[in-house]
Amino acid sequence: MPATPAPCAARRSSTSRRRKRRRGRRRKPDPLGRYSVDPRYGGPEYESLASLGVNLGLDDLIAICKSNEMCNYLAMDTVSLGATLAWAMECFEKGILTLEDTGGVPLRFHDADGVIKLVEMIAYRQGIGDLLAEGSQRAAQRLGRGSEAFLTTVKGMEMAMHDPRHMPVMRASYLLAPTGGDHMRQTSNRNGLRNQVGLCHFLAYEDDQTLQILKTVTGWDITPEEMVTTAHRGLTLARLFNLREGMSRADDRLPARFSDPLPKHAGLTREQQDKVVTDYYVEQGWDSATGVPTAETIRALELEADAVHAG
Repeated sequence: MPATPAPCAARRSSTSRRRKRRRGRRRKPDPLGRYSVDPRYGGPEYESLASLGVNLGLDDLIAICKSNEMCNYLAMDTVSLGATLAWAMECFEKGILTLEDTGGVPLRFHDADGVIKLVEMIAYRQGIGDLLAEGSQRAAQRLGRGSEAFLTTVKGMEMAMHDPRHMPVMRASYLLAPTGGDHMRQTSNRNGLRNQVGLCHFLAYEDDQTLQILKTVTGWDITPEEMVTTAHRGLTLARLFNLREGMSRADDRLPARFSDPLPKHAGLTREQQDKVVTDYYVEQGWDSATGVPTAETIRALELEADAVHAG
């Protein structure tokens, strides 16, 4: 039988490249082979990168992507999860949470594998995950032992990845958003209207653009003044809802730890926070001391029935 001729150098090179490409397509995204991230759930957005990354002392991008993927298919919020894990890790670091409390599971910063395990434990309420599934504020209320000092919550919601000590524009939002530590639920009439219409905050529509979009879609003959009144009505209605549920001015406050200074920024004093809150109450037509919408504001916004239910 005649010998099979050897392939030419160019053919060998081409075959080698094809094999490398095939191997590359099969390769797991994690070079260590620990995790396989499903692209169907998308990658982490900037808040998720911060909350599940540097917030927990992690720089392992694959682990962060895996945690984000798990949150997406387990229907958990990445911001609240990351803040709750950071609270638990700080409590463990300070000796407030012990191995006895956690069932032998160490809660440490810089532990990527530990974070992924904790995400699963929280989702299925296993072991210490049963406590952490309540969120950091309820968990702190159950745990006690001074753990409340490490919270980053407003009205029970974990704050996103901004620090109002060096971001003045975020102070009013975190202090006064009806939903608590929410960076997207802005407190101005302009942004209040965006929420009601369903427009993206990041596109930063001007008022006349918002008005034109609303007219085009609905056919309503609405004026700029009516548009502002609609936004004001929504914000005041949210305030009435919170009052009905037992909230008060005492809930319009940042966590205690934000009174501590940063290396380049001073802490926020109670007096500074009180001024922001009072000025906002006055601007909205609410009582400057209590935040209860005044009778005049209620009549102007036609919210009499809602005010009755709010007590």
